[in-house]
This record gives sequence, structure tokens and C-alpha cells, in this order.
Amino acid sequence: MSIVGWNVMAEAGFDRQSLTLCCADCLMDSRPWVGGPVKTMKSLILILVLLLLAPVTWGQTPVDSAAKVEAARANAMAGLHRQVYQANITPDLTVRQFIKLAGGQLILQRALDKAAQIGAPRWVDGQLCQVRLQVSGLRLAGALQEIASNTPDLSPIPPTLLQSELLDWKYRTFSATGVNFSPDNAGPLAPVIQAARADATQRLVDHLLPIRLSENRTIDQSLSDDHRRQLMQWLNDRPVAEVEVTTDRTLTLRLAVSADALAETVGKLLSPGVDAAAYAGIARQIGAEVADVRGTAALQLAATTVPKWRPPEAPDWANDELEAEGFSRRLESKLRTARAAETDGLARLREKVLKLQVGGNVSLAEVTKEYADAAEAINRATLRTRVVSTDYHPDGSVTVRISLRLGGVWDALADDR
Repeated sequence: MSIVGWNVMAEAGFDRQSLTLCCADCLMDSRPWVGGPVKTMKSLILILVLLLLAPVTWGQTPVDSAAKVEAARANAMAGLHRQVYQANITPDLTVRQFIKLAGGQLILQRALDKAAQIGAPRWVDGQLCQVRLQVSGLRLAGALQEIASNTPDLSPIPPTLLQSELLDWKYRTFSATGVNFSPDNAGPLAPVIQAARADATQRLVDHLLPIRLSENRTIDQSLSDDHRRQLMQWLNDRPVAEVEVTTDRTLTLRLAVSADALAETVGKLLSPGVDAAAYAGIARQIGAEVADVRGTAALQLAATTVPKWRPPEAPDWANDELEAEGFSRRLESKLRTARAAETDGLARLREKVLKLQVGGNVSLAEVTKEYADAAEAINRATLRTRVVSTDYHPDGSVTVRISLRLGGVWDALADDR
């Protein structure tokens, strides 16, 4: 099982058997689903993909870049899912708790599915692929408000109050970086993963030991050698929540450890030697920053060449221009509405670009799935658009027409040859 699925669910407290039964229960449940049966089946398929995603095989020749990009993207989506579900709506209510009570998982998943990829996939030595996804807090807030409105009797917070609590979400973005391997199936990276995990474990212990249980005693002074071994073993058994490879060829790893879970474990080891008041303060002293403790290890990989796309002769469309129209309903201001319409137009224009064909009957969409350099070239080229017209309508909505010189797209592709 990869961190794409299993570790996300393990962090939430589910085991493999529970997840299997959950999927079976979803399929057999005769109650109506919010969002319709088609969206329900799509989400069930997503769950099964996350649970059963096969690990990437190392040492394959040639490098199957398309498969690695897809694996990294799925991994990033799982990280985004985890991050959003851990987010607080109020100090005492997380998104996970809200969804558990109000339902609406499919509505929230629909919003998460619209996460945008930031830039082209990033490759390290031709073996590691990283993909970064991002979704706006405004989109997620809208999904949560829709859920509360659909099930007001089940929602733990009234829809009107929820709206006010989510006001600042329009300024937030949620992002996650995914990699194309799992810690449990890392191939030649296994020693690096193990070293980073050990480093993360030691950093967590170093964070924990100075905490005071009383004026004259710390956790460090209270743990016996046997307790220390048990604590280290417990930390070492935690699932991996996030893996990233930085530009300086360092692998960074974060374990799925919460302040509450760590405090509970320490409390059990120290009990009954610690009074109730001291135990109650452990979680508070550990603090939420424990979730950001990361371990690192140097990355050493044999160099491998990433396959590059070799463009055929220039197609006829290279001399044309392409136009698309974007639309946005009325937002807080004319400027914001116009920017939203322009963003919509860019997305529609990119869809048209990816439908263009090269070398006969091969679409650019097919090319970008297999060749990361072509995807990056198209990303660069589609930013060179110009606004042809902007129409402000009486109801406050805006329509923007944008244009792109396709010769610039072809030039970007040819430059990477």
C-alpha cells in the first residue's frame, strides 16, 4: 500500500479491514446519495484506486514517465485530501468532524477533484517525479456551505454561522506535493526512507523530552530506558504522512503524528507516576507544531535520462490563432470578477490547445501525458495570451475573450527538442 491511500486512512484511525468493509457497505447501501449515483461510483472508484494503487517499479527501461506522473498526481491528491480534512472550521471543529456528522463526502471530493496542477511535473535524476496540486479555500468553503445547507439537521454548525466562520477561507489555498513511490515500496530509495524516518523519530523525541511535568521534573527525567525504547518503537511504527524531494537532493519526510496521540502514548508510559493535572498539560505543551517535524536524508540516485519528445514537422495550425471565452458570475468587485472570467478563459483555451494534433492523429494531450518536457513547454506557452475583449454585464457578471498565437506554442515545443 502506498502513502497515496493507506497512510491517509491510517492517520484517520482506520485499518485495512475497516476500509474494505466501508467500501462494501457503500456499495450495498440503498439510501439515496447526495450528488447522484454516477458521482457516487466515481468516488468509490477513487477510494479503490487509492487503496490498491500499485507501486512504481524501479529500474524499468525506458522510464515510464506517464505512469510516474499519474502516480505522483494521485499521491498529491491524497496529501491534499488529508490536509483539508485536518483543517479547522472552528477551534473545536475540523473538516473531518464536520463531514462525519453532516455527510456530504462526495460534494467535498468534487471540489477537491478540481485542484489545479502547479507547473509541470518536476523530475530528479529521471527516476523521481513530483507533482504539486493546489485548490482555493473559496472553492472548498462553498462545498462545505452546500453540505450544511443540504443537511441542516445533521450539521454540527448552523449554515449561517458556518458561512461566517469560513469567511477567511477565501484568502487561503491548500496545496500538496506528491511523489511517484510509496515508503513501503521505495526500491533503491528504501535506505534513504529509513534514514529520514529515523531522523524524524529522533527529532520528535528531542521535541518531547524537555517538556516539564512539574516544576522540577521533565519527561526526559521521568522516562525509564524501557519507556524510551517503547516510545521510539511507537514513533517508528507511525505511517508516513508526506514525502518530498527538495532541489538540493534531500529527501524530506513527515510522520503521521498528532499532539494528542503523542501525549496519550507518553501518558500511558508514565502512568501512574504522573498526576492527572500534569498529564492533561502534556498535549498543550507538545503543541500543534509537532505535526510539522520532519526528518531528512541525503538522496543518491544513479543518473537516468528522462525521455524527451521529438516534434515532427510544424503542423498547419502553427500559423493560426486560437480564441476562447471565459465567464464569471458577479464576485466581490469588478476586478475580481474580470480576473475570474479570465482564469476561466485560460482553462478553456488550454483545453483547446491540448486537442490540437501533431504528427497525424496524436493530440497534444496524449503527448503531455507521456513527455514531461512537452507539458512544461505548453504550460509556458499558454501563459502568453492576450485579452481581446472584456464585457461587463448588467447583472455584474463578466465575459472575457482571450487569444493565443499558436506559433508561440509550437516554438515552445520545438525549443525543447
